[in-house]
Amino acid sequence: MDALLVFLGMLFLFAFWAVLQRHVRIRTRGRRTIGVIVGHKAIKDSDTGTTYAAIFRFGTEDGRTVEAVSTLSTSWRRGVGREVPLIYDPADPEGTADRPGTHRLDLVFIPMLLVCGAGLTIYGVDRLLF
Repeated sequence: MDALLVFLGMLFLFAFWAVLQRHVRIRTRGRRTIGVIVGHKAIKDSDTGTTYAAIFRFGTEDGRTVEAVSTLSTSWRRGVGREVPLIYDPADPEGTADRPGTHRLDLVFIPMLLVCGAGLTIYGVDRLLF
């Protein structure tokens, strides 16, 4: 059981590192553009039912046309055809493009992942050793 706590703590720390890296890339290399909502992706969940994430189409600074799915979803579909501001990492526009405010949620998740990961790891190691 103690080794499982250490393993879970390490998973949280890995997630912390991945989210932090993405956040830093967006903050340092992020490019702003205007995209158009072209549709929605249905996301089914047994707890909340079906929610919908916007699909954006936009042009990158190197001239490519890209589609990306928002990281946030809502219970309604609206805005198809509407222009929206976007921010993306030129190294991975499909994987990082979203509305500028959504990346601020990282500021909530980064400290939570760090605290949970460090706490579980330290507690597990303490129980293993003492």
